[in-house]
Amino acid sequence: MFPTSFEGQIELSDFSCEQTDAVADRVASALLKVRATNVSRSGNIVTFRAGVFRLVSSWNVLAPVNHGSIEVQRGSPSTVKYKLSCVEMLVVTTLMAAIAGFAIPSKAPALFKLGAPALMWLWLFGMNYLVAAYRLPAFIRRAVRA
Repeated sequence: MFPTSFEGQIELSDFSCEQTDAVADRVASALLKVRATNVSRSGNIVTFRAGVFRLVSSWNVLAPVNHGSIEVQRGSPSTVKYKLSCVEMLVVTTLMAAIAGFAIPSKAPALFKLGAPALMWLWLFGMNYLVAAYRLPAFIRRAVRA
């Protein structure tokens, strides 16, 4: 399937109901530190909004994510499941590549007119997606274990 989200889980040692609340609180606090908006907690699920249209640096760990949810589950082993959407990044980079493609002079070779926007899209979306695929799980692990 086309990469429009980041999904995964982190397994932890068993913990009690009180520890579940503490982990969910740490996750919510970490999201607020990186300036996520609309952070809300309902039981053991933390939801939030983020994205590129916030006043944050492009190095912000949540820049590629427009919204997400993180669920802390007790059990043996206990897990933290996350689902983060990157549809906004997909739309923005596709529009940027399309605009760049329309800016290429009509006298340019056809290979260049088609290849340049495609390479631009692969670089902007592909590399941001790969970097985020590494950084986001690490961010969640740090938040859970803080």
